[in-house]
Amino acid sequence: MESDIGQASLIQLGFFPLLLDLLFRTSEVTYPELLIEVALDCVLSLSPSTHSEFLNILKEDSGLASLVILLEQGNVKIKACLCSLVETIASSPVTREVCLAIGQSPKVVQVLVSLVRRTGDSWTMEASVRALYGICLLEANRGNAIKEGAIEGLILYLSRSGRRNTSQALASIEALLEVDAGRKLMIKNMNAVEVLVKMVFMVSYDQAASEHAIGALLIMCRESVSVRAEVVNAGVLKQLLLLLQSQCSAKAKTKAGALLKLLRCVWAEDPGVCNFYNAM
Repeated sequence: MESDIGQASLIQLGFFPLLLDLLFRTSEVTYPELLIEVALDCVLSLSPSTHSEFLNILKEDSGLASLVILLEQGNVKIKACLCSLVETIASSPVTREVCLAIGQSPKVVQVLVSLVRRTGDSWTMEASVRALYGICLLEANRGNAIKEGAIEGLILYLSRSGRRNTSQALASIEALLEVDAGRKLMIKNMNAVEVLVKMVFMVSYDQAASEHAIGALLIMCRESVSVRAEVVNAGVLKQLLLLLQSQCSAKAKTKAGALLKLLRCVWAEDPGVCNFYNAM
């Protein structure tokens, strides 16, 4: 299947829908894990987003149930490959309806969030972060993602060291903050501000992460005066000033300038609201 000709031949023979039937037409894991691994490898290599009509199986309750079972009971490779499939589906406009069905399934999102929270399995954890990011890109999915614990899971992920998908996690959080329920949860989360402030000055290796971290903080600070004080006392002003002097993206600088202006206005109106100079 490495050649385009080989892939085209398999598609013409109806191999793609057969693989999907094998994977998502069963109520339990009845096939050997090696067979499931090979089937998933084949599905991913056959460019699933270009055969969207066959992926409609994942819009059905039975298909979603099979997806959940494989995510829960499969080995590390199976779980990671399934997350990659969800990510691929979410990245293509032609499979938008499939992404919507997946993102609206409470059980699927619950399992993905549980994988994000897992320790000791970095491959699956990173793959699930990317899958959740894809789901959160679709506005209609965000309410369910919030309800099923996506914000808490992503904050926990960001608090760990050795992350490889920081920007995707932060972009997901920024998107979820566009929902009122997401803003309320973030403001209540005791670790959210500290985690986000640490992500502000990350230009050296991840400019997108800095942009999304600042964007998330800006939304939270516009929502709550108490958060503004907490953000300043967490040391964000120094991070913002360093960022503005760096070679960061134009979007990051625009968001940083807006946040800095908001925080300075708050301090000017009420100097006692936060320890401004110590926060510098």
